[in-house]
Amino acid sequence: ACLDIGCGVGGMTYSLASTGNWSLNVGLDVDKSRIKAAQYYAKINGYNDNVSFLIGDGKRLPFVNNSISLVFAVSVLEHVYEWEDLVREVIRVLKEGGIAVFSFPPFLSPQFRHLSAIIKMPWIHLLLGEKMTVAVAREILRLNGQSSVTIPLINYKSPSAELVRISVFGFIRELMRINGVTVRKLHFERYFRFLPMINYLPILSDLFSDHFLLILQKHEGYQVKWVDVIYCWYRSVQNQLKRWMKLINRFKS
Repeated sequence: ACLDIGCGVGGMTYSLASTGNWSLNVGLDVDKSRIKAAQYYAKINGYNDNVSFLIGDGKRLPFVNNSISLVFAVSVLEHVYEWEDLVREVIRVLKEGGIAVFSFPPFLSPQFRHLSAIIKMPWIHLLLGEKMTVAVAREILRLNGQSSVTIPLINYKSPSAELVRISVFGFIRELMRINGVTVRKLHFERYFRFLPMINYLPILSDLFSDHFLLILQKHEGYQVKWVDVIYCWYRSVQNQLKRWMKLINRFKS
């Protein structure tokens, strides 16, 4: 089985069902309205046989131990207070050898509350503060004839509205306290396209990364060490350098 935590209206869940080989693809979200919409889309698009949507909390997954082969939690942790509990729950339900994919924008990222499409100024939440930034976004929408209520990410009454102050270092530090998992890959998606590799510098990764992605694998009895993280970071940097060298050689030729 494959689990998509924070599935929303099910876009990624449908993609996994179309491209994967899992007998069951489950989408889980705390927002009842989104789950109802996902169930409706699944019905009209013929996904009823291998797709299921549940209302639930990622910190209390309704699955037994070692029952899920693949878990996605993409752009989820930044919305979850006590996100550490969600990470532990994911590892609990994973089968031995199962894969978990986590992705989130660090709090210090140039974007804030996924509002980069509305407010183009990077780090505005650090300049104005969180509540003022949300107020500015609402005013921009109002001036454009849109309603902030239609965008739950800036509606404080929405279950997914608040963003926690999660960081790359904080996530990795918590991961090292959990037994039974290994790091397979990490990746920093840069925000500024004209500043290559700056987001891979340890001190600057939170400030210049649009998203941080980490792929884990269930491995009973193993505990993540700094050497594992450093090795994956090195491999990721190496791959990025190879891409840039290919691009440079292409321009030279």
